[in-house]
Amino acid sequence: LMIFAKTVESNSQLSKLFEQRKVKKHYLALSERKPKKKQGLISGDMVKARGGSYKLKQTHENPSVTRFQSKKIDSLWGFLLKPETGKTHQLRVACKALGSPILGDERYGGAESDRCYLHSYRISFELNETSYDLCAKPVNEMLKACAEAFEA
Repeated sequence: LMIFAKTVESNSQLSKLFEQRKVKKHYLALSERKPKKKQGLISGDMVKARGGSYKLKQTHENPSVTRFQSKKIDSLWGFLLKPETGKTHQLRVACKALGSPILGDERYGGAESDRCYLHSYRISFELNETSYDLCAKPVNEMLKACAEAFEA
């Protein structure tokens, strides 16, 4: 799910909404590993690590913030991730910090798979007095099951 602005003005307005954290984003993810906790907040400063990766620290000078829920789905764990900030690799690092790296995300310790199981699911915001709530339903069967688990 991606948003493209058609005009310079709407691009500027959208950029401000993201900057002011007025855009709500929801992602789905799958992992083979049980998380350290089932729901809550993952927060901390992210710093560059080796090989282009990032790691989460316990400091909070300029933290990445992600709210999450998890559910057991067959043999996997499904996640509904709600980033409140927009840092590079934020969701991938958050899942790794939970002990549940994303399936297919080998950079952060996820099990080898046919793809990285991170899906941009829903985005909502208000622009020019119009509310937008956009949803990209997954076509992949495993991610469909994850979406259904969190819609119930």
